[in-house]
Formats: sequence, C-alpha cells, structure tokens
Amino acid sequence: MAALNFPSSPSLNQLYTANNATWQWNGTAWVRLGDPGAQGTAGAQGSTGSTGAQGSTGPTGAQGSAGAQGTAGAQGSTGPTGPTGPTGAQGTVGAQGSAGAQGSAGAQGSAGAQGSAGAQGSTGPTGPTGAQGSAGTNGAQGATGPTGPTGAQGSTGPTGPTGPTGAQGSAGTNGAQGATGPTGPTGAQGSAGSTGPTGPTGAQGSSNTTVKAWASFDGTGATGTNQTIRASSGVNNVNKNGTGDFTVNFSPSMSDANYAVTLATDTMGLTTAPVIILRETSTGYRSSSSVRLATGNAAAVQDRPENNIAIFR
Repeated sequence: MAALNFPSSPSLNQLYTANNATWQWNGTAWVRLGDPGAQGTAGAQGSTGSTGAQGSTGPTGAQGSAGAQGTAGAQGSTGPTGPTGPTGAQGTVGAQGSAGAQGSAGAQGSAGAQGSAGAQGSTGPTGPTGAQGSAGTNGAQGATGPTGPTGAQGSTGPTGPTGPTGAQGSAGTNGAQGATGPTGPTGAQGSAGSTGPTGPTGAQGSSNTTVKAWASFDGTGATGTNQTIRASSGVNNVNKNGTGDFTVNFSPSMSDANYAVTLATDTMGLTTAPVIILRETSTGYRSSSSVRLATGNAAAVQDRPENNIAIFR
C-alpha cells in the first residue's frame, strides 16, 4: 500500500484520494469518507398488473392500469463510521474555597479542641463538551430493482349505443345570386307559313262622322287643378284656368284641329239662361291636343257643376 501524502495547504472540503479511499478536509483535519456500500440485490420480479376495469358503455373502455411497481432492492450496508472528532478543550478549574474561621484559643492547660475543617470550596463548572466529530458518509444507495412488466391490456368495453341524432342545424343563408349566363344564340328563323286565302271584301262602311272624345265633369274644383271627371273617353284631364275657364286635354290627340265641339251645362240656381262656349285666346281656342271652353250665364262666367263636351271628327 502506498504511503499517504496529504496536500500541505488544503482548502475547505477539498478531497484527496489514495489506495482506493477518499478523504475530505473539514478545516481542521482530513476525514475519511465512507466506502461505497455493497451493491444491493436485485428487486424481486413485480407481480402482474390486475386486469383493467370493464369499459363503460359508449366510448371505448379505459386503458387497463399498469402493473404494480417492483419492490426496491435492499438498502446497501452503511459505510464505516467516520473517525471521532477531536476532544473538546479542558474546562477551567473551579475557584478555591475560602479558608475556615480560626478556632479560639483554648484555656491554658488542656489542649483546645481541634478547630473544624473549613468548608470545601464548590466545584468549578464543567467545561463545554468538545464539538461532535463529523459523521461518516452513508454508503451508496443500492441499485433499484428492475421494473416489473406492464400488466396485461384490459379488454375493450363494448361499444355504447348510438346517441340520438342532434337537432337540425339552422339553414345557412342563401348564397348570392349567380351571374346570369350568356344569352343563348337565337334559334333559326322558322320557315314562313303559306299565305292564306284572301278573305271576302267587307261591306262598304257608312260615311257618318264618329265621336272621337267626350267627357262629363264637375267644374267647381279649385283653380289650377284637374277637375273631377265623372266619365269620359279620349280625354286625359280637364284643367281649371280660372273661374268658369277650362282646358280639356285629349288622349290621344286628334289628327288635326278641324273637329266639331258640342257643349252643354246645367241651369241649377240660375235666373238667366246658362252659357257654355268655346273660349278664344290669343293663341286660339283649340288645337289637335286640347280645346278651351267657358261656362256661366249671359252676364258673367261662373263655375258650373254639370258640364258636358263631345268632339266629332
């Protein structure tokens, strides 16, 4: 075995190894660290895990639980105890007890009695116990036994019944109208049908002039408005220009202004004969699209409720 040659100026907790042993400097002395404990024996084979619980109805059964963990290997033996720490310093000696009192001198003659011994001084306090030496390090932990095999897979639970169909989702909004496709080509022109036979010549029409337009209206409405028409044909409206002054507008227009006009009005409340006439203006009283007329009596123009006009051409 080689001689130990510790470092001369070690630092705190510095390690020194020689002859398969290690020492540590604790600030006062080199302390040998415990040797590693013997390798622990392998743990016993873990027992097979219990079968997984039956899966609940519906989803697939839960995974069976893993087999129990194998027991840990036995604890390695404890390393040797470290060396005892140095003895604590000697406590101080207790103080000397005081001397007993001097006995009085006996009478001359017989010797006086021996004075009693002074009381023993009290023992000084015990010095403090020296610091406990550091404990040797524990031996290395024995290796953990191998893990037991995983328990067998629990059987799969039966499939649960199908859940009820969910409520119908609300209808999505209609997509935007697609663009109109291009117009297809025009089909080929059908062949012309054969000309039918000429119909017989109609009878000669009469040459009587017909009514082209007529109206019956109330002329008592407000000036500047269209008057109430009771019935009409070929007349678009009757506009009031002023008291007893009206313009009758045709629809459609006449072919020209060479038409005949028949007028009539009522006599209600009149003491003189009523009058309904064509009213002349600077631009005339008729055109192909309208005719102007006036109502009243012989003395003045008046609004009349019953007015009738017919146009012949």
